[in-house]
Amino acid sequence: LEEAAKLVDAVVRDRIGQASSSPVAQQLGNFLRAPKRLADAITRPAVQIVPQASRLIDPLTAPARWLDELADVVPSLSRQSADDKQMLESFDTVWQRLSPRADEGAASTLPLSLRPPPAADALLE
Repeated sequence: LEEAAKLVDAVVRDRIGQASSSPVAQQLGNFLRAPKRLADAITRPAVQIVPQASRLIDPLTAPARWLDELADVVPSLSRQSADDKQMLESFDTVWQRLSPRADEGAASTLPLSLRPPPAADALLE
């Protein structure tokens, strides 16, 4: 049961990593970071001239900072360890040996839940 839980964790992190590296996710991250970049560009000169202004500006820019932090949450969830990679490779090896082969020329015998998702670009077309 513990090994099954480790496998599920590894698969989830792998899929989150794949999803967060897609072009759609990258654009969403840029969209979430834009308000903070804008707020920094506008407020940085004021803070440099009057350092005490940061006490007034910081609470006003908090929502923009939260969106920026939110953009970093998903990639941080997908950090894989060496154990994750080993677990996925081991499962793939076991699956290849134990899975029934209907056709020797089949490209992949992995179950659908473990196959890579289709490219986000193909889904949008």
